[in-house]
Amino acid sequence: MDELDPDGPDEFRSGPFVIPIIEDDDPRFVKDQLLWSSATATAQALHTWEELRQGLSHADWRVRHESVIRISARWRNDPRTLPAILQMAVEDPVPEARDSAVMCLTDHPGEAVRGTLERAAHDPDAEVRWSANYCLAQHGFDHEPVWPDSDATE
Repeated sequence: MDELDPDGPDEFRSGPFVIPIIEDDDPRFVKDQLLWSSATATAQALHTWEELRQGLSHADWRVRHESVIRISARWRNDPRTLPAILQMAVEDPVPEARDSAVMCLTDHPGEAVRGTLERAAHDPDAEVRWSANYCLAQHGFDHEPVWPDSDATE
């Protein structure tokens, strides 16, 4: 394994791969960290099903990302929860939020989520497709995966 030179550049080279070394206080990421911190705090303040449902349509996609995880964990047995997650998994305009919703479907009954996962497996975003394929496999469904590096999204 290659070693990181402590006096060298802010990167780690391992064969053909160059991995950037990013410090916690890197000014390039301060704004993003503040946005995530605010979104997490907002989602943590949502407790009831109705509050979390409103979080799923919040203007900040990070709040939606956090809210779907919380509504899935806290209100899994509420009959309104699964339809809300299924809708978000395919309709949210931001791929990161769709991906979060798709990953939550691993914890719900397979046949109830299969159609949405198969649709998400053809999402335009590679990460959403990967997550959908992962969830389909976790549920034990035999399907033809569409992998992240594939251009076939239809």
